[in-house]
Amino acid sequence: MPLQPQCNEQLLQLSLPSHGRCQIQRASQLLSDRATTFVDRHAADVPYDQYKITGKEYDEFNQKMKELANILRQEGYKGVDLLFVDYFFWEIYDQIIRHEKNSQKEKITRSKHDEVVEKVAQIGSWLGFEIETEKQVATGARVDVIWRARIGNLGAVSYVFEVQERGSIDSLIMNLQRAQNNPTVQKLIVVSDKDQIERIKEEIKSLPESFRKAVNFWETEDVERTYQNLEQVTDSIQRLHLLEE
Repeated sequence: MPLQPQCNEQLLQLSLPSHGRCQIQRASQLLSDRATTFVDRHAADVPYDQYKITGKEYDEFNQKMKELANILRQEGYKGVDLLFVDYFFWEIYDQIIRHEKNSQKEKITRSKHDEVVEKVAQIGSWLGFEIETEKQVATGARVDVIWRARIGNLGAVSYVFEVQERGSIDSLIMNLQRAQNNPTVQKLIVVSDKDQIERIKEEIKSLPESFRKAVNFWETEDVERTYQNLEQVTDSIQRLHLLEE
């Protein structure tokens, strides 16, 4: 049987011996197919959403607890009683809630990142640039947004934008350094909040001057203001119907 994982802080507060707490956490993390099937099969029968239950429902619930206790004993867990099963359910619930909270947090963070990327791209489009998002510009360099323009005999010039919400600053810097290997790239713009921008500035102080001069910063709040202002201007111009035949 695998080694027991270290107990988390919440389990340490349970009124059970230390070895019992770790057993419960291990049981919830290594829930067998038999136990999973049992819980899935009988979950709808358990009146978990009722404030009061009948005597019959109480007896049925206890019977399910005893059946699950037997399964856990057969899986090799020691000292399994109804208190063990009760805390076992609590630990499963706690893990589900933590997972849902983390998933929601990641979803919110990702949505915010995507929203800023879309606004940076739209600003560039309003200004007349060719726009690409999630684009590989050099070996090992995939960036959030590119503004591209073609200038006479000079050919194409590109401006790279990376939106930094969270994540590794080292990885961000490495990605920008690789992007600079593309000869069309003129500027590398980091879009982030004020605090992260200061941290990034500090991190690149020791890097080559050619790289430092290529990096510019755009605060997320300023992106939002620019987007709103250009949106108003664009809407106003469109109302003039200048392009109608």
